[in-house]
Amino acid sequence: MKKTLKTVFAIFAISTIAGSAFGQAVIHIAGSTAFRPSATAAILDILNSPTCAYDSSSTTYKGGAAIFYGELKSTPGHFVYIKAYWTGSMAGTFDLANQTQITQWIATPATVGGVIPGTGVTMGAATHDTTGSTPNTGTNIHGLSYSLETHACEVAMSDADQSSVAQAISTAVGGAAFQATVNNNPATDAGNVAPGTVGIVTFVWAAGHQTANGGIPPYTNITQQQAAALIKTGAIPISELTGNGNLSDYAFLVSRNEDSGTRIDGFAEPQTGFGKSLITWEFSYSANNTSYVDVTNGGVTIQTGGSGSTLSGGVQWPKNWKLNTDPTVQWSAKGHSGYIGGGDVANNLKSVGAVTASFGGDAPPGFTNGTSKAYLIGVLSTADQAGSGSTVLTYNGVPFSVANVQLGNYSNWGFEHCYIRSNAPTISGDSLQAANDLADEMTTTDAPTNGNGKTDNSGVTADVAGILYDSNCKFTKSAAEGSYEIPNGN
Repeated sequence: MKKTLKTVFAIFAISTIAGSAFGQAVIHIAGSTAFRPSATAAILDILNSPTCAYDSSSTTYKGGAAIFYGELKSTPGHFVYIKAYWTGSMAGTFDLANQTQITQWIATPATVGGVIPGTGVTMGAATHDTTGSTPNTGTNIHGLSYSLETHACEVAMSDADQSSVAQAISTAVGGAAFQATVNNNPATDAGNVAPGTVGIVTFVWAAGHQTANGGIPPYTNITQQQAAALIKTGAIPISELTGNGNLSDYAFLVSRNEDSGTRIDGFAEPQTGFGKSLITWEFSYSANNTSYVDVTNGGVTIQTGGSGSTLSGGVQWPKNWKLNTDPTVQWSAKGHSGYIGGGDVANNLKSVGAVTASFGGDAPPGFTNGTSKAYLIGVLSTADQAGSGSTVLTYNGVPFSVANVQLGNYSNWGFEHCYIRSNAPTISGDSLQAANDLADEMTTTDAPTNGNGKTDNSGVTADVAGILYDSNCKFTKSAAEGSYEIPNGN
């Protein structure tokens, strides 16, 4: 999602939820950063001759904000703008229910598929190359000042069930009202092929880069109980992971913020951190290669480390942190929030850890500032973990693989949703058609897409965002996040 503070020419326009510009339907998609490679691939696949522009320093499939234009393949002669601003699953689902006026959409060009306002840059021709060999089709406008528009979202991608989002947001200050907003505005899963999910979204626990052994950590597995302790306390002695009796060196949790479905799923799976107390950290680095400016939280710069950075310490996450898209939603507790995007967690894990560090008065029991070593560990979507340099840990002794998810051996996963509103204001016409086409394309084809646009459900490409939920999946989840697996009946 977009984090860097820009000089922008904001456009504040009042429009209907279906939206239109120059006779073209417009649809706004917020939500899951973990599943954005799959959603981006699907957008490109449902349009004839699409053009697009995206704001990212990486690839088309991992842009923080994007705008697409093209003719719907399902409805020849009908053209649509599809705009994306990846906010995190909980933020997207809440914003869909609340109809929050999000201010960060890329503004519509003055002519169809034309120049991005404020840049002088034309939207580029785009295509989904399923081999992943040409990931940067379209126009990258990262680092440019571009005009924005304000609008509510009509679609929310979410790693978390709506009921789980309602429970998670209830922990905010005045959370009962926010929970009621979500519960009183039920969402519907878009799509006609198999309503209920557009695929399985997969997660892994990963250990950060280390100082020795070629960067490999001294532990290879995390259990459900160890994950629960890590989430609850924010840091656990390395001996809990290695069994070597070391009570002075600690593994510290690198966490997403409350906006995140990765956080909801990853923390619910160990049966903790889901509407319960927890501790997270903001880390600092002796050399910092990456950072972002958190516009919603006072424009503060948050270091995220990266390749070449070395961990120096940290503090429990500051209190009174706000939802990315709505500053009226905030969490008062110290140590409760976290990093905006999965890429930010990945950057922290790229940094060199297992070094002496200082956590001031927040240091956990047994940790000696300036003497004890700090290791980093976090839970990420499989797409975000790719390229982080982190080491994927087995979970309860089981390695992540497509086959292990399908056979019920690996439980760190959830269902991905493509939500639209059930009650007014709803979408119709080309906007509804686009939403249904998008959901169906992910369901049948594009759920297993990685950050380079490679789509592969074979299990060979392990860094894809998700897995097709089809007859190969022998298990389902009994309810929402944190539930157990049961046979799915196929």
